[in-house]
Amino acid sequence: MVKKEPRIINYYDGEKDFISTADGDADILTGLMVDVETTGLDSRKDKIIEIGLVSFQFDSLSGKITEVLKVDNFLQDPGQPLSAEIVKLTGLTDEILKDQSFDMGKIDSHFSNANIIIAHNARFDRGFIHQKFKSSSDKLWACSMDDVNWRSNGFGCRTLQHLCNDCLFYFEGHRAEIDCLATLKLLSNDRGGAIFLKELFDNAQKKEFFVHAVKAPFASKDMLKAARFRWDADNKVWYKKVSESEQKEINELMSKVYPNSPQHVIKELSLSDRFLT
Repeated sequence: MVKKEPRIINYYDGEKDFISTADGDADILTGLMVDVETTGLDSRKDKIIEIGLVSFQFDSLSGKITEVLKVDNFLQDPGQPLSAEIVKLTGLTDEILKDQSFDMGKIDSHFSNANIIIAHNARFDRGFIHQKFKSSSDKLWACSMDDVNWRSNGFGCRTLQHLCNDCLFYFEGHRAEIDCLATLKLLSNDRGGAIFLKELFDNAQKKEFFVHAVKAPFASKDMLKAARFRWDADNKVWYKKVSESEQKEINELMSKVYPNSPQHVIKELSLSDRFLT
């Protein structure tokens, strides 16, 4: 058996040690890393209690992060007691949040100036942000969990803490500001290929489609589940988000779901609507 050398995993305290110098032919854009802490998981009824925002500049050609422009953290009193679970998860308390309110102008300024907004598990964060900050609505969103192929890069888990550990650092998570900075540090890494931020930026701009298996036969449900379709209970339809390169595979699947005449619907997803559904 080959003896492996022990790995040293360093504590990360938010230092901006991931800044690089841009190449000569750089295309500098403004990114915004966002993280929210909330009173629960349902964006329709639960409330944001903390927002971390890190505006930064990066070279879209190389993925290098060239400057951190501004780091902000905002708290909001939800007007109701926090659950014991949320207190334990975030470290926030009713006392810390008492009489706190978001600076809407400063937050909107972050969103308005961004070329791309990034969150880890963007489907969660964007659901909450979209309800309260319309200045984020027409922006391109990216997900540091979905828009990097972590498995092909040699990672076994997509949770933020595990990814950071595999990149040899750890941090005290579940507070918005440090989560943002740790995610940026993570995206500044690579595994011998493209910098992860470059891979994320490129993937975020690719065409995506929703496939709805309308009136799919009941007998096909296991086939659809195996293909990672989800069940929309409100509209009673199986659906899946796919990339342009997956359409041939989807058409082959649909020919099995509908042996006689395909009834599935494919609709292109607007870039500004990513992670809203």
